[in-house]
Amino acid sequence: MKRTIEEDVTRVIAGEFTCFMSRSDDPQLHDHVVIWNRARSKSDGKWRTLDSRAIFRATTTLSEVHQGVLSDYLTEALGVGWESRKRRHSPRPRYEILGVSEALMDEFSSRAIQISSHKNELVNDFLKAHGRQPTVVEEIHLRQVATLATRDTKSHLSLSVLSAKWSIRAEKYIDGSQYAWITNLRNRNDLPLLRADDLAQKILSNAARSVVESVSKYNSTFTRMN
Repeated sequence: MKRTIEEDVTRVIAGEFTCFMSRSDDPQLHDHVVIWNRARSKSDGKWRTLDSRAIFRATTTLSEVHQGVLSDYLTEALGVGWESRKRRHSPRPRYEILGVSEALMDEFSSRAIQISSHKNELVNDFLKAHGRQPTVVEEIHLRQVATLATRDTKSHLSLSVLSAKWSIRAEKYIDGSQYAWITNLRNRNDLPLLRADDLAQKILSNAARSVVESVSKYNSTFTRMN
């Protein structure tokens, strides 16, 4: 009989692959991480099988933590600021580097536009077939279908070739030197860099309360991962 236990681990093995572009050859620096479903137990040093279902449920959380930590590192290293922007397909805001225009981001978001356009076609087909709009879960599924249906084969162009192409495409959105424009994005953060230890317990409690209220708006039931 299989059983699940919880205990501390000392070793986890994962393979990380860095990509610099999207399927449409737009700049999109991102990482893929493959986690081996084995971990070394702290109690006796044995390697045991991880509960892959729990890892799968945590993928969104891990992705959001990754984005947050990456943002912190960019601000710490370059001083970039961040601002809230609206999303095309979600009421939740996204955060972008302060000083980068929507027009410039749209130029390099052809993959997102391609997926969104095909997803809208699928939504229209769903409406005709069922006589109603898809639910949130159904629309997420349709977006996943659109993502796979519009996936191009990779071009395998070198980063130097792609960088030259990107520079040409960016010219009409940036006045003057692109290097000077990038330099001007630095040191725009006017907020102090904080750690959790810098905040009083009352502030942390208020932040936790705000998180729970926010999650409650989108989920009738939720877990720590949400």
